[in-house]
Amino acid sequence: MIAQYEGYDHGCSQVLFGDAASGMNAEELGGMNVMLITAEGTLVTPGLSGTILDGVTRDSILTVAGDLGLATDVRPITLAEIFEGIAQGHFVEAFACGTAAVITPVGEFRTKEGNYPISQDAGPHTLAIRNRILDIQYGRVEDTHSWMVKAV
Repeated sequence: MIAQYEGYDHGCSQVLFGDAASGMNAEELGGMNVMLITAEGTLVTPGLSGTILDGVTRDSILTVAGDLGLATDVRPITLAEIFEGIAQGHFVEAFACGTAAVITPVGEFRTKEGNYPISQDAGPHTLAIRNRILDIQYGRVEDTHSWMVKAV
């Protein structure tokens, strides 16, 4: 919780945590998964390491991203790679995801070394993923993955 309060003091609503072993690999954004999208249309997210939430929302987003033509790259990603990738224009969208948040766009990452703005609004891929998940939930498109179950 201390890190979260420190983030609030610096104008942030969430904290991107590094792994406990080295502090160098990205883990989660608060209590949510973090996902980035490259300029080439690849969704990148840290792989499950035992400390990253393996949730149904995460799995659904990875599935829907593939349905929408995005490649997915699930692997360790360093914090430095994220910040350098944003600065160089490699990462063009970022969002947090989880059960309560579903998909929440990230506008900027902040570090002691500087700020890394990525987007003022949700990017087109982020919106497409969010809209597809909502469309499935609300029955506006066919559920081709058999996720919906009729409750009687």
